[in-house]
Amino acid sequence: MGIRERVRRLVAAKLNVDIEDVVPEASFVDDLGADSIDMVEMIMSVEEEFGVEIVCPEKIYTVSDLTNYVCGGRVIFSGGENYFFSGRSIRVPVIRT
Repeated sequence: MGIRERVRRLVAAKLNVDIEDVVPEASFVDDLGADSIDMVEMIMSVEEEFGVEIVCPEKIYTVSDLTNYVCGGRVIFSGGENYFFSGRSIRVPVIRT
């Protein structure tokens, strides 16, 4: 089972939702009904399961945000981009001309 599928299953289990509802564009709060406690518990489970540290959990809104983070992708923040590699965050400022 791949990382993305493992993330989907973990999210479905922690939020007690059908796995069919855990699609990349699903918002944890608006679509999956998570509250702040659900989010904290889910983030902690993801950190433990995948050996990563989520440094800005408040910036993770969708299933896609979370899977990209775990897979070593990137999450775009205003004013720059944060790249995540092996659980480390590297801030790269955006230079506008």
